[in-house]
Amino acid sequence: MLKEKFKNMSNKTKGAFAGAVTAVTTFATGALTAFAEGTNEGVSAAQSLLTTAQSTLNITNVVAILSAGIGAVLGLFLAWWGTRKLFNMLKGAITGGKAKL
Repeated sequence: MLKEKFKNMSNKTKGAFAGAVTAVTTFATGALTAFAEGTNEGVSAAQSLLTTAQSTLNITNVVAILSAGIGAVLGLFLAWWGTRKLFNMLKGAITGGKAKL
């Protein structure tokens, strides 16, 4: 009887329990990181990375990256659409005996 009550309760609250475990793990990881030694090296490495990124990235580079991404997405979309169109045409020709455009 007690085992069944525990089982029913655990089935109802497993999402909340998983969330609590995740939260505790996240907080514990943050606390351990806060007490870590040698943070000056990490800070200097982050600063050098940011200065390098700021000197490299400008509006021209950002526009070039965005346009390349948009072009790649457009190409993938057209390939997906064309493949579906071709597949449906072939399927219709096989099942219906007619080819449609």
